[in-house]
Amino acid sequence: MPVLGSTEAPRVRANASIEEAMKRMSERESLVLQVINGTGEPVGWLDGLDFLRVFMKEPGMAAVRKKSMRELVQVIVEDDYQFVL
Repeated sequence: MPVLGSTEAPRVRANASIEEAMKRMSERESLVLQVINGTGEPVGWLDGLDFLRVFMKEPGMAAVRKKSMRELVQVIVEDDYQFVL
């Protein structure tokens, strides 16, 4: 669940799995992730494009890459068009 009002990026240790990193990003609804070492010091960053690059290169993801956009798209609903006055 995202932390409302928080501007701090989620963090994950450098030896964490890709699954754990993606879970942290999803939970916080963040497109960036801070990577830290064993003492909690930042050592780098990842963003959503980094994960896309991995999936595009990984041969085992061929079936996922061929899925229809209909399986992933978030449908536009009438509420998306409401104006706040």
